[in-house]
Amino acid sequence: MLLQKTGELEKEWNVLSLDSEAADEEGAEGYHKGQTFVWCIWGIVDGEVIDQTFYKPQDAVNYLFHTKRRWRHTILTGVNIDFDLNTLKYKGGYNWKGNYKMGKLIFAEPSDKEKEKRGWKKGDYLRVMDIGNFLLNTSLEDACKMFKISGHIDKHKISIYGKDEMIEACRSHAKTGALVMLELIKSIRAIGGNLQITGSSTALDLYQRKFLDKEYQIYDFKRQDAKRFYGFGKIQEIGGSYTNAEVDEAREAKLRYMKHIGKLAYVGGRCEIFDKGLFNNQDYLDINSSYPYQMRSKPFPDMNTFRLRAGNEENLRAVLKDFEGEAELTLKSPKNMYIPLLHTRDQNGRLIFPSGIVSGWYTFPEIRKALSVGYRIKEVSRIAIFNRQFGRFDKYIDTLMTLKVKPETKQAAKLLMNGLSGKFGQMDETDNNYEPIETTKDN
Repeated sequence: MLLQKTGELEKEWNVLSLDSEAADEEGAEGYHKGQTFVWCIWGIVDGEVIDQTFYKPQDAVNYLFHTKRRWRHTILTGVNIDFDLNTLKYKGGYNWKGNYKMGKLIFAEPSDKEKEKRGWKKGDYLRVMDIGNFLLNTSLEDACKMFKISGHIDKHKISIYGKDEMIEACRSHAKTGALVMLELIKSIRAIGGNLQITGSSTALDLYQRKFLDKEYQIYDFKRQDAKRFYGFGKIQEIGGSYTNAEVDEAREAKLRYMKHIGKLAYVGGRCEIFDKGLFNNQDYLDINSSYPYQMRSKPFPDMNTFRLRAGNEENLRAVLKDFEGEAELTLKSPKNMYIPLLHTRDQNGRLIFPSGIVSGWYTFPEIRKALSVGYRIKEVSRIAIFNRQFGRFDKYIDTLMTLKVKPETKQAAKLLMNGLSGKFGQMDETDNNYEPIETTKDN
């Protein structure tokens, strides 16, 4: 369910940034290739500037993880922070749980068992959070330019610059990493948002906190009467009498089913090569602020109006014009279609776009387009229908567009505009996200 959020903003975050440097060539300054020789930590914690340099990994581990000091409400960050932490064998005596996506560490904090063991309350411990969660595919040098932060030393090779210069560069990387995160937090708070784990989750928090009107709440079923959940759980008669527990059970069953069929119709972007070779003087199309444009100008399904219908072609064509939704059906592409439109999956689960007959769940926009280019419907199994809804994101996009031109909120506004749409398309893999990170004897 997506409902309004209330309450004050969280207090300001403290920030520490970690960077390390390793030898780029065998024998450079007496080090083996890949051997890490310095770790730098810089940050601001409760108004105090932290500026530490270590030449032994255990000293950095002790400072971060074995100190008696409680890092209250403190983020440990950096660009590719997972790499720098791994040079320390970073568990530091903790049992951590980490959130990974595509092999990349997104977020980590001590496990619940470790918090209980050490007597930590909420906020008493470091949270690991990568700058890349917010500034995707952005180098630290480019991030500094975004926020007009000076002092970054773009040096990474000890074989060229020598040990002393690389230690100074490491210090600059740690410092500018912390300053980038602090500026990012500052600009997000200026808009009225709370920092979350990623840019997209921060965008969703802001939307729920300041822009989600009650009329646009999603899955806002609560204790509505049983007929809203007809066909789910034990509610199999519209006029029957049901307990609150049975209504709650049917509501949850309906939500699970809606999410299930939504995932079946939701696929990734299409990236294919249609012609090989060298082509000169090509044109390309770039849509400025594409995601915000779609959110501002297109209709969306009202998820609170879901109903499922048995399928046939007549029923489907009757709802395509005035409603949104998706349908499970089989279609046939036109003969000699050079670039087929619709997707399906092969026996290995790969997404393909073949000629001929395709079957699956397709959204109404996909079906409308397919019919317009000559696809023919062979069979319709089920149709999920939603009323159209306009204006869901208007206030959000209009406000951030205004803030995008102000220097103090420009970067946060761009991040939060683009981040929100992706959050609504996120595949829910909560059960598989968190992986325990075991401790080792040497730390």
